[in-house]
Amino acid sequence: MTGTSISCGATIGGVAHTDCDADVAYDAVFTLSATAATGYSLSDWGGACDSSSAPGACTLNWSTANNSDQTIAASATFSANQYTLTFTAGANGYVTMVGDITDPSTDPVTRDGLSCGSGGRTDCTATVTFDQPYTIYTFPDTGYVVDTWQDLCEGSGSASTCSLTVTSTTPTAGVTFKAGTYTVTIGTHAHGTITSGESPKKIDCTSSESLASEGCAADYVYPATVVLTATPDTGYSFGSWGNCPSAVSNVCTIASISASRTVTATFTANQYTVTVTRPTAGGYVTMTGDITDANTVPVTRDSID
Repeated sequence: MTGTSISCGATIGGVAHTDCDADVAYDAVFTLSATAATGYSLSDWGGACDSSSAPGACTLNWSTANNSDQTIAASATFSANQYTLTFTAGANGYVTMVGDITDPSTDPVTRDGLSCGSGGRTDCTATVTFDQPYTIYTFPDTGYVVDTWQDLCEGSGSASTCSLTVTSTTPTAGVTFKAGTYTVTIGTHAHGTITSGESPKKIDCTSSESLASEGCAADYVYPATVVLTATPDTGYSFGSWGNCPSAVSNVCTIASISASRTVTATFTANQYTVTVTRPTAGGYVTMTGDITDANTVPVTRDSID
């Protein structure tokens, strides 16, 4: 707010406006002018200017406007403007928005003013208030992730949310989605080898390899289908899969992979028959020993007499 020697209000563009008093002569006629910062508008005059109807200006006469203490008090109120935020959402996902839309005369309210993107969501504009914070939330379709953010959301990287403050009179923002990359890791698989079906094989995890070995994990891009085959070592048979969404015997299928997972396989030691030719005279044979099942504690058995 400016007058003869008044420059009073908020700091704008690094300039502080702190001169809020001025001396005027008796019977002087003077005008106070209100200048709104970018994104704001004059909403009301107060005090001696309460009845002013001129846009952005208040003209006063000292002799008619002064108080009994020979002073004049005037004020101006500015409010943040509201603008339309336009959002662009790429294919394979959608966004919503919540935020504080503040009216100077009320408490902040929260509004979901945006639902834009896949699934027929066409509400891609929202009324927003200048200099107020908002959060954009993404909901990628199955198998997809955030790729890039644009405009007011630029700099959010691949985060699932964007926090923005409206600093433009024509605010825009956007996001794109891409197919996600997911890791299949082979967990416990003692006494057998796990291989994948593509050529060349991405997974070729033998029983001698540690779980951290290069051949025991691979990345796949949605909607790839991963087929794993379990082959037992000599003397063992395939037992079962763990964390496999679709298993048929020793084959595990992960269709349209949309999340990383660790798959395990168990193998069991085979059982065999030991045959001893029975002596006809002179003595007999017995047997003791550890007969070890891969999944149990060794047991001792005397089975020949």
